[in-house]
Amino acid sequence: MPQQGLTRSGVLPELGVVMRLGVLLLLLWAPPLAAADPLPPLPLFEAAEGERKHDWLQLQLGEWLRGEMSRMYEGKLYFDSKEFGDITLDWGDVSSLILSAPVTVRDSSGRS
Repeated sequence: MPQQGLTRSGVLPELGVVMRLGVLLLLLWAPPLAAADPLPPLPLFEAAEGERKHDWLQLQLGEWLRGEMSRMYEGKLYFDSKEFGDITLDWGDVSSLILSAPVTVRDSSGRS
């Protein structure tokens, strides 16, 4: 004959309810996992859109380059930077590109 207040497994029935409530409370109040920011912040000294005087390029490794994009052609980005001069990058090496002015994009047939 089982003891009074215990179930067949020997656990108090209230303990299961308390554990479930505890897990639920942990899930509700736990801080959410930080979602990855798709675009890391632009360097602060030129963050305001109205103040942008340069184009900004971010490489896949996270480095920011300041300069001027001259063109993009056949998967290559041509970028002029004071620090590095004229450089040519594979488009796959670029994580972000923030331009100081609008550009016209044309496909291979010349259509805008």
